[in-house]
Amino acid sequence: FGWKKSTTYTFIKKLCENGIFKNENAIVSSVLNKEEYHRAQGEAFVEKAYGGSLPKMIAAFIQSKKLSAAQIAEIEAMIEDYKS
Repeated sequence: FGWKKSTTYTFIKKLCENGIFKNENAIVSSVLNKEEYHRAQGEAFVEKAYGGSLPKMIAAFIQSKKLSAAQIAEIEAMIEDYKS
């Protein structure tokens, strides 16, 4: 990125503070795998944009986009699996 050394260290420090990376004896490694990171990002988005309400997010989404029968069936199957 062409960053200064101090900028890079600050960025890594922030990622460690946010629980994404860990720094042990100057060895930086990932705490979350890709799926866990995306899940956390999604949860943070729903919390910030919709006050944590998944139904509100879905309502906002489907007002502007029509779901296909296959998408509806997939969502229904996810809900049924969750109930079990």
